[in-house]
Amino acid sequence: MALSLAGGMFAAPALAQPAPAAAPKRTSGMSVQDQLDMDITPLPTGYGAVFVPSPAGRLPGASVLVQYEGETVARGYIGERIPVPPGQYRVLVGSGPEALRASSEVTVVKGMTVTAAQNFGVLRVSLVDDRKAPIEDKYVVASADGARVYGPVATSVDKAAKPEALILPPGRYIFALGTNPNASQNSIAIQVGGGELIEYRVVVEDGKIVRTEFGRPEADYEPSPWRVQWVIGADVSFAQRMNQFSTYNGDVFMAGGFTSFEGAYDSGRHLAQLNIGVDEMVVSLTSPVEQAFPLRKVVDEVSAELLYNYRVVGILGPYAHAMGYATLFNTTYRDEQPYQATTRDEQGNVVKQGDYLAGDELETFAGGFPLFFQEGAGFGTRVDFLGITLGVRAGAAMRQSFYGGGRYVQARSGSNLDLIALTDAFDYGAEASGLVGFTLFKVLSVKSRFDMFVDTDQFGEFLGETYRPIYRWDNIASLRLSRFASVVYTAVLRRDAAAVEPNQFAHTFRLRLQAAIF
Repeated sequence: MALSLAGGMFAAPALAQPAPAAAPKRTSGMSVQDQLDMDITPLPTGYGAVFVPSPAGRLPGASVLVQYEGETVARGYIGERIPVPPGQYRVLVGSGPEALRASSEVTVVKGMTVTAAQNFGVLRVSLVDDRKAPIEDKYVVASADGARVYGPVATSVDKAAKPEALILPPGRYIFALGTNPNASQNSIAIQVGGGELIEYRVVVEDGKIVRTEFGRPEADYEPSPWRVQWVIGADVSFAQRMNQFSTYNGDVFMAGGFTSFEGAYDSGRHLAQLNIGVDEMVVSLTSPVEQAFPLRKVVDEVSAELLYNYRVVGILGPYAHAMGYATLFNTTYRDEQPYQATTRDEQGNVVKQGDYLAGDELETFAGGFPLFFQEGAGFGTRVDFLGITLGVRAGAAMRQSFYGGGRYVQARSGSNLDLIALTDAFDYGAEASGLVGFTLFKVLSVKSRFDMFVDTDQFGEFLGETYRPIYRWDNIASLRLSRFASVVYTAVLRRDAAAVEPNQFAHTFRLRLQAAIF
């Protein structure tokens, strides 16, 4: 131990102990003598003091317990003197139960400061992604024999926050991602020596340890305004669809593929974003109104949206966007019984009629149709907090609808098939959008988006019998099973054209397999 004489009401510096033979991986930038000189804790007359030097500067939450004959007689912190009467004491360093703390024995002499041995190490662990950005997760540290477990410790996405420091007695330890100290995967071995400061940066991707590095993340990570993601995948699902005019109706078993791309530039004030998605599925159909068949398309959609948002005041500002929806393949209707198809216009006038034999295919939409474009501008706001997303926007808009001479199935009665012919339209009006989403424990993700367009011809019919706005309400819930697999439920309620009287509804369960290209 090192002893020092007390001068007046303040303790004098203590003599430094000889350095240990084995050099630690990293020690504090301030020597023990410098730490003693910085501390001005007064000593009462007749007292001595215990001083525990820090290998890592200030350690919030790490306390020092001074015990005499098994009872705690004084408390303090690392890096400051703890006045006590002369005697033999046991010093416990760390946090939590006494069994988890490092301990040493000291003898305190009147008027002198005794420097306790640094028989503990300090471990700081930062969890980051591959870009060295902090992530939220938990980890535990356990002694190699499993007798002592520290944690779980929760990490923060705040890149300026200091990682929590664990005070550990010298020895061998197991670091495990998550809350299970006995995990056979996502764990690493760590050797901790007395007086050492060990700082690890653990790179985590999709809940798995990719690698470990020395150092802390906040000195290296600079958030980029660019965000790019491209995902491809495949899925199988069971679905039920009703009142659809660009796909099919009935109970279906489906298999398909999809891809989605998102590219964005977000500088805080300026946001420019491009989203592109392609979703294709083939189907085996059992239907009360159509002929059963082994394989046909049931989901056929290409979507894209280009958005620019200028945030004038905080999160609020004007926006401009353009979006579109289209199909890739033609849509046909077939039946196992002969039928007569009658096509009428929106006013009920017959425009086409024909007879079809069992198994004949009637094309309702050519490939690429229907095709919808919508451009709009207005004001909007969006906030993200605690895994929750809320957004709303509204403004003026234009909408173009192209059907390519297509028609949708309105009803089937006996041997009669009724269809409605849709005409191309160029409309002006107003649009509104709302977005709600949240994520729980990085496992369950729920998102709901509602888009509506009302053309000027319907303003006078607001809340009237013929008021039928064009809208689309998309809902998706995803339960993550692994890095590459999820169970996904989607529900879409929409009206693609004002001429369509019933609401179009589709909901689907999918086992989705996917991978991120970047």
